[in-house]
Amino acid sequence: MRKRINIVFRSTLVLFTFMWYNQLVNAQALTKISTSSAYERYAEEGLYAMYNWQFEKAEDIANYFKKYHPSHPTGFFLEAMSIYWENYPFEEDSEKYNKHMELLEKANELAEEILEEDEDNEDAILFQLMSKAVMMRNYDRFGRSMKAVGAAKDMYKLVQQCIELKDRYIEFYFPSGIYNYYREYYPDQHPVYKPFMIFFKPGDKELGLQELEIAAKKAVFTNPESLEYLADIYFHNENKKQRGLELYRQLHQKFPGNKLYLLEFLAVLNKAEKYNEMDALLQSNNWKNLNNFYKAGFETYRGIVLQRKDPDSTKAKQAFENALYYNKDVNSDGNRFYFYIYDGLAKYWKSMGNNEYDEKYSKLAKKYN
Repeated sequence: MRKRINIVFRSTLVLFTFMWYNQLVNAQALTKISTSSAYERYAEEGLYAMYNWQFEKAEDIANYFKKYHPSHPTGFFLEAMSIYWENYPFEEDSEKYNKHMELLEKANELAEEILEEDEDNEDAILFQLMSKAVMMRNYDRFGRSMKAVGAAKDMYKLVQQCIELKDRYIEFYFPSGIYNYYREYYPDQHPVYKPFMIFFKPGDKELGLQELEIAAKKAVFTNPESLEYLADIYFHNENKKQRGLELYRQLHQKFPGNKLYLLEFLAVLNKAEKYNEMDALLQSNNWKNLNNFYKAGFETYRGIVLQRKDPDSTKAKQAFENALYYNKDVNSDGNRFYFYIYDGLAKYWKSMGNNEYDEKYSKLAKKYN
């Protein structure tokens, strides 16, 4: 759950599209964002729908924008990110993945046309930043290194614009915070890269956290991603696990329909040894109709909870074996579950006194630890 080092914002601005609804009714070009309270309420409603996996509503709005404003990036970006959420994790070169990338390219091209006329247009900067960020993540994930580097070079300029313009636009506190934090955190954790950091403007970890806190409290459209990044940073990087856990809980409670957020929450609850809360979540959520990635994840965590109650539990063993079955058809995103699956099976066979199987699964668990 923690592939965070590249500035990959996933679907951060999926619903940024809603920001321009009033303006687009009467205009083709991007204008600055409406700040009326009624407008923000509408935007928040749309944001909730997307992050809570209400895809039909998002699709309807994307089609509206594409039909009535075909030269505007809104509908194309919204459709691209709807496809992302609904089909995670992608298989490279699948029909859905290719459609997703085509739509991102189109959104990026339309934003570029706007920036040619107004290089400091806040709205276009964000559309282009988000499109390139998602494309870069995809390239990196599937080993397209040169394309990923090319996208990253373009993004650096956009991020620096966000930093310079953040006092004009609250949403820019999110990319500014991400840059300031990871610009310092990453080379500290990976000293081999420190010599290359001279090519990048210095960051400030504390300032980055402050900016993410501001975005999480005051921003509308970058609020979910700000919450998730803060939760991840506090829990895994800054040794403030209670604070991180609170933010993960807040994110799940805000978007209960989002199963990816639920899996992330279960993962940190497991690390925090909050097994009763895990049990309650597993019993109150149905994952039978989801794809094999989610089935593998939920069966893994169910096995952990069952084994915690009874080390000899055959139900726990069955849950781990179910997870192993589902995970065989999942791409590398499923690797996050293998340690827990094999570790659980090793513990079961150890409790049965079967040293051969204990050793077998312990070695496999070590491979993924």
